[in-house]
Amino acid sequence: MPPSSGEGRSAIASAGGIEALVALLIRQPDLPNLEGDTLCKTNAAGALLNLAQEDALREAIGAAGGIEALVELARDGDAEGKSNAAGALGSLACVQANRQVIVAAGAIEALVTLACDGANAQGASNSGGALTNLALDEANRTAIAAAGGIEALVALARHGEPQGQAYAAGALINLATDDAFREAIAAAGGIETLVVLARNGDAQGRVNAAGALASLACAQAHHPAIVAAGGIETLTTALSGEGDAQGRAYAAAALAYLSHGKSTHLEAIAAAGGIEALAALARDGDAQAKAYAAVALANLVSNGGSGARGFGVNRGFGVNRGFGVNRGFGGGFSCAGVPVADVPHVIQATLGLMSPPISQLKPLLAALGLAARPPNGFPTDGYPTGGFPTGGFPTGGFPTGGFPTG
Repeated sequence: MPPSSGEGRSAIASAGGIEALVALLIRQPDLPNLEGDTLCKTNAAGALLNLAQEDALREAIGAAGGIEALVELARDGDAEGKSNAAGALGSLACVQANRQVIVAAGAIEALVTLACDGANAQGASNSGGALTNLALDEANRTAIAAAGGIEALVALARHGEPQGQAYAAGALINLATDDAFREAIAAAGGIETLVVLARNGDAQGRVNAAGALASLACAQAHHPAIVAAGGIETLTTALSGEGDAQGRAYAAAALAYLSHGKSTHLEAIAAAGGIEALAALARDGDAQAKAYAAVALANLVSNGGSGARGFGVNRGFGVNRGFGVNRGFGGGFSCAGVPVADVPHVIQATLGLMSPPISQLKPLLAALGLAARPPNGFPTDGYPTGGFPTGGFPTGGFPTGGFPTG
């Protein structure tokens, strides 16, 4: 039976393995030397990292006292021990009750310090993942910011290994649910860093960076910096590029925010091919992407035309949802109070408002079968009304590939 399989993990737990591994994390007086103690702790943390991929075992590790010992190792262990401990804490932090214990044990300061350790790339990466899940809770977001976590995560997104960059951008999605934290991210150079990552990162890095940019773009004060950094071109490319559907949805959401603003932004979106890309996404994307693309197109029509009010997004990206919660785009989600199934009416309701330079939008929408205005119009009280749902990160424990990762 492979030791990393679900059955193998359950068998280890049933045999008392969790309690034995937690005991190894605590220095034993009969060990002959410090080197042996260090090796035991490092390997025990690696085993707990794998075991913590199971939901039920996450709770058992917390109940056995493993959290406090892992936090101590993340703070005082050798490089590999810190990395393993941070990875295990990241998985344990998927459980809300564990997050409270992790924070109470002083993990945030230890994890922020580790995220800044350029000599320990895997440790910094694992720390970013742990901070992502801890940032699901509002009080933890405040503590992370107070400990210098925003600056550390922006630096990790800029200079880290690809996995670390992706995790850092994921943490910034959760942190960017508050205006003050958005300001701090921007002040730390986060906008420019995220645009570069959305353009040049690996697959998950691009997805998470687009999500963080959407979070930042919900505040119009950040629009100029996103545009100046090349965000419109990068996000437009993400709409039609190959890869994760969630990334396309995030990019459409960011453009929905940016399209509710200055006419120069609308012209830039059009010039970058955004109209065609958004129309294609409204036709062929999943439900979430279609909804975001529809609102972006409606804003292009409304704001680019007679000056009528657009369908601006006025809520945070992921508020009360969190980047680590496995909540998809549920059937109860609505656009300005209208069910997702009726989102195409956002476009239908605004077709009469077009004028150059957005006039080219009409034939594109007509080709999608969206040429008729609904008889009762469409409400314009903002979109979305319930915050942007996210797809969950990470979904299978942290990291998902088992230990060791190399």
